[in-house]
Amino acid sequence: MDKCDKTFFLLALGSNTEAKKNIKQAQNMINSLWNNCIFSSAINTKPIDIQSPDFINMIVCGWTTNSYEDIKKQIKQIENHLHSTKEERKKGVVRMDIDLLQYGTNLYKENDWKRAYIQQLVEELSQQAAIKAFLLINK
Repeated sequence: MDKCDKTFFLLALGSNTEAKKNIKQAQNMINSLWNNCIFSSAINTKPIDIQSPDFINMIVCGWTTNSYEDIKKQIKQIENHLHSTKEERKKGVVRMDIDLLQYGTNLYKENDWKRAYIQQLVEELSQQAAIKAFLLINK
């Protein structure tokens, strides 16, 4: 099956509690679900609309045969595995938050796309993807 049979997706990851560890675990779980993902760097960001410690954020893109609903379920499973709960989030504790920003040509979380760090990481990721595509073509 080639990429033409798969759908593009873009995820945003964020954590403000044991953030380095939780981001790394989420990366590993994402890699086990969808191979050949491309991860941005992890950056520190200030919290938005909550009182909490700073966040570590990153984005990841890849290709999947999974449906939109399946990806949403898998994202929730990763968050649950990392013990991220609504109760803790209300208190400003975010062990892991994963948002599906794009599935195919559909964009989600409109306000997230306006955030400077998302735009920065998308630009970084697009450059990585272009380099990876160039290297694959020129093998």
